Amino acid sequence: MTMAEKTPRYEKKRVKLQDCIPLKTPIALHIDVCSACNFQCEFCANHSMAYNGEKPRKYGTMEYDLFTKIIDDISEFESNIHSLRLYNVGEPLLNKKLPNMVGYAKQSGHVNIIDTTTNCSLLTPEISLALIDAGLNKICFSIEALSSQEYLRIAGAKVDFNKIVNNIGFFFEHSKQCQVHVKIMDVSVPTDDDKQKFYKLFEDKCHTMWIDSVVNVWPDFDAPGALNGKNMYNEIVVPLLVCTQPFYNLSVNPDGTVTHCDLDWNNEFIVGDLTRQTLKEIWDSDTVYNTQLIHLKGERKTIEICRKCPWPDNGCIDNFDEHRETVLKRFVDLNASRVSR
Repeated sequence: MTMAEKTPRYEKKRVKLQDCIPLKTPIALHIDVCSACNFQCEFCANHSMAYNGEKPRKYGTMEYDLFTKIIDDISEFESNIHSLRLYNVGEPLLNKKLPNMVGYAKQSGHVNIIDTTTNCSLLTPEISLALIDAGLNKICFSIEALSSQEYLRIAGAKVDFNKIVNNIGFFFEHSKQCQVHVKIMDVSVPTDDDKQKFYKLFEDKCHTMWIDSVVNVWPDFDAPGALNGKNMYNEIVVPLLVCTQPFYNLSVNPDGTVTHCDLDWNNEFIVGDLTRQTLKEIWDSDTVYNTQLIHLKGERKTIEICRKCPWPDNGCIDNFDEHRETVLKRFVDLNASRVSR
C-alpha cells in the first residue's frame, strides 16, 4: 500500500505572478459558504475574537441562489477561475447545500479545481459520496487532536475521534478524482511520539499530509503558541514588501460582500457586493486596481488592514519583490487609460 506523501497542501507548480500581472481573471476565488464554526479552537480568529472593537463578528450561511449567481458571473471572464475554494473562516459542512454547490460549479465548466477544507466532525459516508460524485477535486481534513478527550480541550467540541478517523478512511477509499490532504497543527502534536502517532493513523488514509505550524496570519489576532521566525509551513520567514493576495484572489462572504483576501476575517476592507455587482465588475474596479497599485509601489502599510496583517511574513508563498519595479511599470502601462483615485 502506498503511504501518503508528507508535504504542505499548497500547489508547488504555481504561476509566476511577476510574468502575468495584471490578471484579467483572478486565479483563486474563496467563497465562504458558511462563516460559523462548531469548533472553538483557541488558535483560530473565528472563535477567539468575536469582536473587533465594538464591531460584532458576523456569521452566516450562503444562500444557494446567491452561490449559483456567483458561479454564473465567472462566464464574463476571458478564462476559467483556476481554484474555487469553498471555505474560509467557517465550517463548510454546516451548509447543507455544499454537495449541490460543488455539483453546480463543476457542471458550469467555469472553474478548473474545486477545493474545500473541513474539520470532519459532520462528515458521514453519505456526505462523502455526495461530494465525490459532485466532482470535488481536493479536500483538506483538518485534524485538531488525536483523541476525543484532547478535542474537548483544544477545540471545545465533543467528538468521537475514532469515527472521524473511520470517516476519513471511507472518503479516501472512495475518493476517485478527489485528492485528500490531512493536516494537524503543531500545538496538537507537541512530542515526537504524538507526531508519529498522527502519521501512523492517517498515512494510509490520504494522498498527502502535513503538520502545520501555528503562526500569526490574521490582522488583530495573536494566536496562542505561535512560532516566531518560521512560517506556517515551518520554513524560514522571508519578510515581503509586496503581498501577492490582491493580485490573484478575491474572497466572498456568505452575504455576498467581497474582500481582497481570505485573511480579512472580520470583513474590514469590503471591495464590492455580489448582490448588486458581478465578479468582473469588482475585479476590474478602481478599488481593486488602486489597492494593487499601492502594493506594487511598496506602500501596502498605508492601507490600515494591510498594515496590521502578518500574512506576507508568515504565510505568503509567492514572492515577486525583486521584480516589483518591472511589474509596476507594466501594470501602469497596461492601465494607462485608467485614472487612479
